[in-house]
Amino acid sequence: MAGGGALAPSLASDLADATGRVTRPPDPSLTDSSAIGAAIVAAAGLTGAPLAVRPAGERAGLTPDRSRSAWWESHAERHEAAVAGQVGRRVTVSR
Repeated sequence: MAGGGALAPSLASDLADATGRVTRPPDPSLTDSSAIGAAIVAAAGLTGAPLAVRPAGERAGLTPDRSRSAWWESHAERHEAAVAGQVGRRVTVSR
């Protein structure tokens, strides 16, 4: 998770529930990672140095709520069925 939205408690919780995996919200000082990440990757590419990954440390993880996981699964199935119904179907837009 990255960006300002990553600090929203609901994002980490929903992500844990939807994936069934423990999530760890990022350190608030590291959420502006697009520019920082681009600079790190560019420096590694320029120098040939390997990319270092900072361990998660002691940040508390959010455990998935199995009842919410079932809700997310049913919505994912509904979405996939809707997408499958659109494959090969021509959609016209009235103007």
